Amino acid sequence: MDSRDELHTSSHWKHWGALGAGWGTQARFDPAEWAGSPLIAITSPQRWRVLSAFPEAIEVSRRMGLAFTQDTVRQLCSVELLSEYFRPGSSVLTIGDGFGVLGGLIRKRFPRCRISMVDLSFTLREQEDRLTRAFGRENFDFVHADDLDQLGEQKFDVAVNVASMQEMDPPEVARYFSFMRGGGRVDLFYCCNRENKILPDGTVSAFKDYPWSPADEIIVDGVCPWHQFFVSVRFPFIRRYDGVHLHRLVRLAAQPA
Repeated sequence: MDSRDELHTSSHWKHWGALGAGWGTQARFDPAEWAGSPLIAITSPQRWRVLSAFPEAIEVSRRMGLAFTQDTVRQLCSVELLSEYFRPGSSVLTIGDGFGVLGGLIRKRFPRCRISMVDLSFTLREQEDRLTRAFGRENFDFVHADDLDQLGEQKFDVAVNVASMQEMDPPEVARYFSFMRGGGRVDLFYCCNRENKILPDGTVSAFKDYPWSPADEIIVDGVCPWHQFFVSVRFPFIRRYDGVHLHRLVRLAAQPA
C-alpha cells in the first residue's frame, strides 16, 4: 500500500492487504478450480452462454498470466448477465476488480468499450501490469481510488462492483455512490456483494444499507446464484461462503452534480 491508500482502506485491507491476500484465486492453479468451474457456470440463467465462453475466458486468463478458476467463471457470469447492456464504444467503470479479470473479459468481448479501472494502489498496479500485457493500454484508464474525482464529467454507461464494497467501510461505499449519482454520471450499476459482513475491526458492511434510492429503477435483484459456494479439494468438497451474496442491477437515480 502507499500513503494515498490510508484514506480509503478498511480494516479488511489493512489486514489482508498487508499479507498480499484476500483478492481472488486466479494467481494459482488448483485442480478443484477446474472441477468447480462448470458447477459455478450452470447456476447462471445464461449457463449455456457462460459454458460456451470458457475458451475465451481461458485465453484471457493465459494472456494475463493467470489461472482459469472459479472466480474467473463468476466474473464471466457477471459479464454474460450484463452483455445486453454493452454497446460498441460503451464507457465502463469497474470498482475494485482484484486481478482485473472482469475488465479483461469485457475488453475481450467488447473491444471498443472504454474501461476505467478504479482501485487501491497494490491492486491497481496488478491490473495495469496484467491488462496491458494482455491487451495494451488502448481503451483502459487506471485510476487510484483517491483520484476518483479526476474522472471529472465523464459519463459511464455501466459501473460494476463485485465482492469489493463488502470490504469497504460504509463512508467509502457512500463516496462511490455519490460519485456515480452526481450529475447522472453512471446510468446502470451492477453490484454483487455479501448481504452482511463484519470487518476485522467490528465494522458491519450491509448490502441493504448501501445508499440505494427508492427512485432507482431495479432490473435485477436477489440472491446471486453463482456466488454462493466454491469447490475445494478438502472434505466437504462443496463449501458455502460465510454469508449470502446478493446482486442488484439498477438504473441509478441521478443527483445534481
